[in-house]
Amino acid sequence: MEQARTLYRYHQARAYRKQVQADRRQQQSTSKTGADKFRQPAQEKPPGILKSKLYTSFFYQATSWSEPRRIICKVEVSDEGENLRFIVTNLKTSRHAWVYESIYCGRGQMENYIKDHKRFLHSDRTSCHRFEANQFRVFLHSAAYVLMHTLKTTGLQGTAWAKAQFDQIQIRLLKVGARVEESKTKIRFHFPSSFPLQQLYQTVMTKLSSSKFGRSP
Repeated sequence: MEQARTLYRYHQARAYRKQVQADRRQQQSTSKTGADKFRQPAQEKPPGILKSKLYTSFFYQATSWSEPRRIICKVEVSDEGENLRFIVTNLKTSRHAWVYESIYCGRGQMENYIKDHKRFLHSDRTSCHRFEANQFRVFLHSAAYVLMHTLKTTGLQGTAWAKAQFDQIQIRLLKVGARVEESKTKIRFHFPSSFPLQQLYQTVMTKLSSSKFGRSP
């Protein structure tokens, strides 16, 4: 823990120095008033949350365990405080960060995908009497999941909605009023000129059109 605190203080001092240097370069490249030239940039806090992260491993045996087991510990110090996490593993690799972030956190992310499919898209609603009907309902829910997942990971990537949950995207981005115009070859959606999400929709359409999902086969 003490090593993580020391590393955090080093990163904090380094971030402040970078901020001071950036402010000085900006002052030199632009013409400012006399009062602005004597501004103290060192008092400004660098943007973002600083984090220092260290990993270690050791063997530990709880009272109910028949033998010692390997523990991987993640120590994190940031502006928000200290954070300790422990996992038990039988993997012998020395890549502590890989075991924690790729395997342990990856498994948790898979559970989040299942939750999105079941909770937000209601894929557990299989109340039909025939198995084939329920199977088709799950198929439709899975198709909806692919569309929502593509929208979130591709269309909303780099926006403030990139980490939004499915229910937030459904209620706040997709559930909107529009006039629908159908023609022989296409369907047009007409939104009001004062539509507040106009810029976001344009960004999403640009991202989807330039991705592999927007290309013709």
